[in-house]
Amino acid sequence: MEKRRELIDVLVMSVIILGLLVCCGYLSNTLQQKEKELKDIKQQMIIEQERQDSLETIIDRLEELERNQNKWMDRLQIKEVSVTKYAPLDSRAVEGQCYSGNPEITASGQKVVPGKTCAAGPELPFGTKVIVPSKGKFVVNDRGDGVGKGDIDLAVWCQDEAARWGRQEKIAIIIKG
Repeated sequence: MEKRRELIDVLVMSVIILGLLVCCGYLSNTLQQKEKELKDIKQQMIIEQERQDSLETIIDRLEELERNQNKWMDRLQIKEVSVTKYAPLDSRAVEGQCYSGNPEITASGQKVVPGKTCAAGPELPFGTKVIVPSKGKFVVNDRGDGVGKGDIDLAVWCQDEAARWGRQEKIAIIIKG
């Protein structure tokens, strides 16, 4: 009987050991699976962090662009102006009407460049850029007795062109400093 009991004890122990081995194998597989899931989650977190960093960089860049745009827009003024033309370099130009002093030199001391030079009132400092659509881009380098606030006088080559143009109300883009 004792041998039988020993045999039963050995069998019970074997079953217990076998059960423990199965449990250990299951736990080992589960642990490996959880480690893989944890590794995948960590990798996903790294990817998400990179995305977040990238988005933060994009947001920073957009904010910088907005600040630059606001600075640029603060420099622009779009308004209706009274546009005339003058021809100080024309041989028929009359001192006091088309120019004062040397007809080749503007009030700012720069050379007159027809198609590029313009005169404006004192509210626009010398060096201010003025864009008159369909006429081009000009630089305020001159003044004139008949040029007041809101007036732009474009330098051209000949009196005939200035006379044909007359006085026209145009939209202009003023680019400050």
